[in-house]
Amino acid sequence: MKAKHIFSLFFLASAITLAATPNDLGNVMYIGDSITHGYNSSGHRWEMHKIITDNGLTYKEIGVMVGNDSNRKTSSVPPGISYSGKVFANEHCAQSSGRASEVSGSKLERNGGSRYKGSNINNWLGLSDIDNNKKPYTGPIFKDESAPDIYVITLGTNDLLSDHGDADFEKNPKIAKLAVANLLDDIQSIYNSIRKATPKAQIYITSVPVFAEGHKGIDSPESHQVVYNFNKAIAKWCKRGNIKAKFIDLSPGMKDVSEEKPCQGVQDIFGDPVHPATQGSRLMATNIAQAQGLAGRTAGLTRKSGRDFETVIKGYKKAAKSNPSALAALTSKATPSEELSAELLLRLGNGAKGGWDKENELQITLSNGKLAGSLKLSEPYIKWGDRVIYSTDMSKLSEPLRICYYKGDTSKNIQAGFYVWLGEKMIGEALESSPSNEQGLILTPTDKTKSSKPQAQIKLISLDRSGAYAPAIKQSKAKQ
Repeated sequence: MKAKHIFSLFFLASAITLAATPNDLGNVMYIGDSITHGYNSSGHRWEMHKIITDNGLTYKEIGVMVGNDSNRKTSSVPPGISYSGKVFANEHCAQSSGRASEVSGSKLERNGGSRYKGSNINNWLGLSDIDNNKKPYTGPIFKDESAPDIYVITLGTNDLLSDHGDADFEKNPKIAKLAVANLLDDIQSIYNSIRKATPKAQIYITSVPVFAEGHKGIDSPESHQVVYNFNKAIAKWCKRGNIKAKFIDLSPGMKDVSEEKPCQGVQDIFGDPVHPATQGSRLMATNIAQAQGLAGRTAGLTRKSGRDFETVIKGYKKAAKSNPSALAALTSKATPSEELSAELLLRLGNGAKGGWDKENELQITLSNGKLAGSLKLSEPYIKWGDRVIYSTDMSKLSEPLRICYYKGDTSKNIQAGFYVWLGEKMIGEALESSPSNEQGLILTPTDKTKSSKPQAQIKLISLDRSGAYAPAIKQSKAKQ
């Protein structure tokens, strides 16, 4: 274990201030199931690798790499791929269909276990040499210099939904309570083992991720309620005075705010009802990173405040055709600049009041004279084109939206395309474009249903044709 790592970042003025030598986070162990492993051509650990690299930090990803996913073939994020010169090791303690009961070792008292090759957290940390199948453990052990400094634990999907699901929870409410209680016991056991072996390590325990509609057997209100109840319970557990672990809510942006089911995910960001696609993995990583005190991604771009852009319009209240002179300042037939950035601070509609309006949208198009890309905003959604990339109540939005076109840097594995941030969180990367001879920023409101709901209220619109820029960092101190 490396005692020198510093995870919280300190913000002075509008720049990030780091030590004179690169900060090393030490050894990071991700523990989970197929979601942590990576699936559907994606994985949030790869997205975390990019966030950590953009923050100028280094780390070592470690894991036992045993079980049916040890060859990593189900993830198309291969080991050895690099981002901005930093190699992604793709090491982990994750397994398809993995359960917290197997990681904790409680399976030792039941029917053994084949996942994780029968091993558990006590084997991995050198606390026991007997595995879940009551056989000698011969796998890797992480202690002393190889001991984890940081743990990120994402477990529970299979314990709650694969072991039980609609049939059990609809039939007997007692089963639902027991499932939550058993999972809490297993998380407690995992925590106790970690604290015993690595008392100074940082422990992050995430919520059970939201899931999309369409998975037979886990789509009832009862199944949603069980997952919601566990997430509420584990968040409360992490706040107990004798527990030194931080809870991370993975739902922001991923949960469809317009749906009544408490764990209903946005369909467009999932590859299948349980496993996030690339966009879902990106949002998972941004939520984890934010909870850990990391600044959002830059994709190698310089940070710049939208208030320092070339053209800034304040107090433009309504996104309507009645004020073309205000938008004229943001569109131009001047010589196209390949890279450009735009930022808007706005709110839209009034949320759930009167029902969510998904039909009427505000389209925001950024064009560099050759290529254009468009955000479409409705009360519950931020879309790129017709695909939802983030869900939130737009009537309560407090952070600016940033769009830029960036030509990328293939030598660093940074692709060309449009990039989108909400505040500091990158929510769109190398997004697709279409041909255009326009130049600048174009706002196009629609009123398909002649809605009486409030229009967009815009506080700030800014445009900068001098280049592509990542958002500036808030002037605050990030605390763990």
